[in-house]
Amino acid sequence: VRLLLLVVPHRLELLDEVTARHHLDAVGLHEFDRAGIDAGDVRVGVPRRVFHRHALRPADQLADARFQVLPSAVDGLLGAGQVVEGRGFDRVDELLRLAVRGDETITQRELVRRTQELFDAVVPGNQEPWKKYYADDCIFADEKGRQLDKAKLIADITPMPKGYSGTIKVVKPVSRIIGDSAILSYDCDETETVFGQHLTARYHATDTWLRRNGAWQIVASQTMRYYGDPAIGRADTAKFSEFSGVYQLAEGQSRKVFAEGGNLFVERDGKRQQLFPESADIFFRKGVEGRILFRTGRDGKVDALIDRRNNEDIVWQKKAPA
Repeated sequence: VRLLLLVVPHRLELLDEVTARHHLDAVGLHEFDRAGIDAGDVRVGVPRRVFHRHALRPADQLADARFQVLPSAVDGLLGAGQVVEGRGFDRVDELLRLAVRGDETITQRELVRRTQELFDAVVPGNQEPWKKYYADDCIFADEKGRQLDKAKLIADITPMPKGYSGTIKVVKPVSRIIGDSAILSYDCDETETVFGQHLTARYHATDTWLRRNGAWQIVASQTMRYYGDPAIGRADTAKFSEFSGVYQLAEGQSRKVFAEGGNLFVERDGKRQQLFPESADIFFRKGVEGRILFRTGRDGKVDALIDRRNNEDIVWQKKAPA
C-alpha cells in the first residue's frame, strides 16, 4: 500500500509561503503520478486542492489533484508531503510531529528570507512584498529621520531611475522569537551604481514582527546608517602654518593644531589625532563624525577653529600661534 502524507497549511493562500519558508524550489506543476513518485527518491509534493492541515490518504484517492513537485533535497521535509510505503510507515509520526502548521511558527531563517525579499523588491519598485509583510498599522522610521505609515511607505517604493541600479544584502542577523513576537536585527550592505559610478553604504535595521490572525507581519521598523569617513582629498600644505596654533573653547579648555611630517594634527589633553583633508580648508578625523574648519577674519588671518557636528558649530578662538 502506498500512502501520501500531506502536511499543508489550513488556508490555501498560505501554500506558497510554506514552500518558500523551507526553500523548496518548485520545478513545475504536474498531475500526480503514482508511478513517478517513489519513497526511495523522497520526492515531495503539496496538493493545491487540499484545505485541511494534514491528513494521511491513499495515493489513489488523489490521482486527479495537481501537485507542485519539489526536488529531493528537502530540509527536514517540513511543510510538505512524502510518499511512503512499507518500511517508510515508521516515519509518519515523526513527520507529523515536525510539521509546520500553517503560519503558527517562524524561524530566523524565514525572517531573513522575507526581509531579503523586501529589499530585492526595492530596485524594481515592486510594492507587493511591502504590502504583504508590513502591517496596516505599522510604524516605519528610516535612516533619513522620516517616520512613515504604511500608505506613505508603500508610496515610497518606486523603480530606480534610468541609469541607476543596486542591491541590498541582509547580513549579520540576530533574532529573538518569543510566542507571537519576533525581533530581527541585522545589517544591510548596499551597493549602488549611478551611470557607471559605484557607491556603497551600510545600515543597521531592527524589525518587530507580530503574528496576528495567523500571519506574521512587521509592526515597527527602524533603520540607521553607519557613519563612513569621506574620501581623502588634497591638502594645501602651504596653509598648515596658518592653521597651526592654540585654540581655546573656555578657560582651561584648549587644543593645539600643528604640522608634522607633512601632515596636520590636533592635540587635546595629550591625545593626538591626525586631521585628514576633505578639501584644502576642511578636515576630518577618522571614525569621528563631523568636520574641522578654519575660519579667517577680515584681515585674512585664521582666527578660529570650527568643530562642526550635525551642521552645528562649536567655535574655538585662536589664542596663540604655533
